[in-house]
Amino acid sequence: MEITVVGHSSRNVEPEVGVLHVRVGFEGQDKQEVVQRTRAVAAAVTEFAEQHASAEDRVVVDALRTYSWAPTSTAGEVMADRWNAGIDIHVRAHRIAILQEIVDDVGTLAGTTISGVDWKLSDGTRRKLRSEVIADAVQDAVGRAKTIAAASGAGPVVIVEVADPGLLSSAPGSTPPLPAQPQMRSAAAGAFGAEQAVSLQPDTLEISETVHARFRA
Repeated sequence: MEITVVGHSSRNVEPEVGVLHVRVGFEGQDKQEVVQRTRAVAAAVTEFAEQHASAEDRVVVDALRTYSWAPTSTAGEVMADRWNAGIDIHVRAHRIAILQEIVDDVGTLAGTTISGVDWKLSDGTRRKLRSEVIADAVQDAVGRAKTIAAASGAGPVVIVEVADPGLLSSAPGSTPPLPAQPQMRSAAAGAFGAEQAVSLQPDTLEISETVHARFRA
């Protein structure tokens, strides 16, 4: 008797790292003025973040981006060109308090927008937890196979093949399980204007793994 099952496991964990995304941008008819204002505010945001960051934190500043467009009036007349300049700043911190200080102090500056926060695990923790969750998924598959074998009156199960979703070889006349993807999910972060009060509450991260397995009983 051949048994093919899907094993699944998931674990909810608290994030260890927050990545705050801040956008600084201005627009106007004078390109030089728009660029200067954007650079000045971005420099202030960067300086504040670097002063409050710890040695293991990181502040990344993207390159200045500019573009122009020609607006039209309600009468359809082409008006003078307008320019937009923007700089994105990303602050990776291990303490929520640092990110909250940045939001409270520099998030109210003209031209700034808090784009959102990504909650993450450190690389070492993520690798460790994924290995543990994969092992749990395999044990789940073994347990399901044993239950099916016992309910069918078959003997002990012997594992034949274990694979990531979609990689299990197809047995003659069988249909492989539908593919599933490993996931690490958190709630999506929205964008907040500078005039809004933002409170940082970390999202619980879900690490999920699925395996496909074939047994003989």
